[in-house]
Amino acid sequence: MAYFDDVNNETTDLELNELTHKAFNNDNTVKCYVEGVEDDKIFYLFYIKKFFKAFNYKVKIKSSKRKHDIYKVYKDLKENKITKQQIKTGKILFFVDKDYSDFATEEWEEVIFNNKDFFKTKYHSLENYFINKTVLSELCYYFRANHNSTQIIDKFENDYKIFYKWFLPLTALFSINSEKSQPSLAISEIDLAKYYNIKIDGQAKCS
Repeated sequence: MAYFDDVNNETTDLELNELTHKAFNNDNTVKCYVEGVEDDKIFYLFYIKKFFKAFNYKVKIKSSKRKHDIYKVYKDLKENKITKQQIKTGKILFFVDKDYSDFATEEWEEVIFNNKDFFKTKYHSLENYFINKTVLSELCYYFRANHNSTQIIDKFENDYKIFYKWFLPLTALFSINSEKSQPSLAISEIDLAKYYNIKIDGQAKCS
């Protein structure tokens, strides 16, 4: 696992120890590992830099689309004496989506869910922080759509209720499945397009 640009898979434990020592002890650097794509990384980077600016810390951030990748990095770094201490002191940070952690069936998922070393979103994912009428109102103002903002927001709230109505059975399925024995339901492999069809006109169908 390459933690830094100049560390490759052939790096020995000793070399990794020296490199991590150099990277984290010889300068004010905070290393962040983020679950998500480029947009998630940009979002977290803005607030992390804003927070650490007062301490004159540099911020380095890497992301992965898979939460399990973030966990593997965490597990490997915890096995190294130097990086384990850096995690403890907040010099290495981890950010993941909550997703369906409430129904976690894998051991590694439970480690993340019950671990204070990870920042976990309060809601399902980072995007849920922005899907609300307050943000929509700000967007209407920014794009000068104030003249019909009430109509836009009313439609949004109506469609949001439709989404919750049709998604509730699937959430219930996850919950029931989590109580059963293995094999568990592979959430990531479910193609929602096969079961849901939500259109712009607000009409929804559930198979």
